[in-house]
Amino acid sequence: MTHDMNPANDRTCQAAVAYDLMRDILLDDPRRPAPTSDEFRTYLLDLYAECLLAVNGKRVSMNAKPGEMRTTPPPPPPPREREKREAASAPKLVKAN
Repeated sequence: MTHDMNPANDRTCQAAVAYDLMRDILLDDPRRPAPTSDEFRTYLLDLYAECLLAVNGKRVSMNAKPGEMRTTPPPPPPPREREKREAASAPKLVKAN
């Protein structure tokens, strides 16, 4: 497989970002099971799944009620150039005292 066709080379795709996040958490988590234990595989898959949800803004908050997700709303769209110009050239009203 060439460099251009390998998705692992794109470190900005959501799966790669989730993997990097999982790896960072895994290395620092004092509660992780030993790699030779039966629980390690389940722990690793659950951690990666949670990281994928977090990267997509759909991670369930630990404080959320059942069925409730904490999501980040998308940022507002940038104003169009015409709206910017109109706002800049609009007269400013001064409040009289």
